[in-house]
Amino acid sequence: MAVTGKNHSNVLTDVPTVSKSGLPEFTVDGYEITGSTPDEFKQHISSEIQKWKVAVEKSGAKVQ
Repeated sequence: MAVTGKNHSNVLTDVPTVSKSGLPEFTVDGYEITGSTPDEFKQHISSEIQKWKVAVEKSGAKVQ
C-alpha cells in the first residue's frame, strides 16, 4: 500500500509514498472527465495499460 501523492497523508501517517516505496519516477496525472470518441477512449486505455504494466513489473507484484 502506498500514497500516490508527492507527500505523505496526514491521515495515513505510516503509509509511505509510492516514490519512497521504490518507484521514484512514479507520478500521478490529474484526471479530467471529458467526452471522447470510441477511438480516443481505446487509445487512452491502451496507453494506461502500457504505463501500469511497467509500474507493476518494476514493483515485482505477482497474482496470487
